Amino acid sequence: MHLSLKRRATDTLGAPLKRAVKIEKIAPYYGKSIREHQDFRDSLKLAFRLERDGFINEDTKVAFTM
Repeated sequence: MHLSLKRRATDTLGAPLKRAVKIEKIAPYYGKSIREHQDFRDSLKLAFRLERDGFINEDTKVAFTM
């Protein structure tokens, strides 16, 4: 049986690299229906959870939402 070791991605100092999460474009909210609002809200919540370092405070979340 052959076992192989996978190398971890590291920067030049040997620290592990963070994988960047790419946030997909969120469809604009036009106020047409409750379902549209729920989908918009859920998309924003997911984006905020996936990219915690990018949304360090409420101001950055509001700017992204607008």
